[in-house]
Amino acid sequence: MVTYPRIKFECQVNGKELIAEVVAQETHPGHFNFNTRFSDGFEDTFIHEEKSGLWKAIRDKKAAYLKKIKDDLSALVAYQIDRHYLSFRYLLGSLLVNIWIFETQWEDGSVIYTVYFKGDYQFEMKKKLGGWYARTVRQQSNQPIDENLVNKIGQMIDAKIRL
Repeated sequence: MVTYPRIKFECQVNGKELIAEVVAQETHPGHFNFNTRFSDGFEDTFIHEEKSGLWKAIRDKKAAYLKKIKDDLSALVAYQIDRHYLSFRYLLGSLLVNIWIFETQWEDGSVIYTVYFKGDYQFEMKKKLGGWYARTVRQQSNQPIDENLVNKIGQMIDAKIRL
């Protein structure tokens, strides 16, 4: 079993702005338990099985809390222990979403940053010649990458991670 470090992020459940605090455990490959505590006092364990796509809340029979953070939990599956990550709220069109950035090291030793929101990989970023460049490896991507978001992420990485 692999236990990930505690991660906190902002969310909104039932119209209330909350902080979710998650300790993820990969109990066996592709099977995750997300032990989650919310700032309003609610606690639950959310289970995810990657192969089947199953999501389940143990205590919350209506899964109201799970529905509100499922995208964030989906992104956390991509987190590599002992690597840098960033998360922040961002207005994407008219929807406020959490943006997740995970530092990833490739086999050749190069470092890139993968960006997730809405529960899915969106694009990756790399710093070249002092500037941040983004590209996607998505097969079906016909959406342009938001350059304002790329600039914001680049500034945050520069300020927090110091490349």
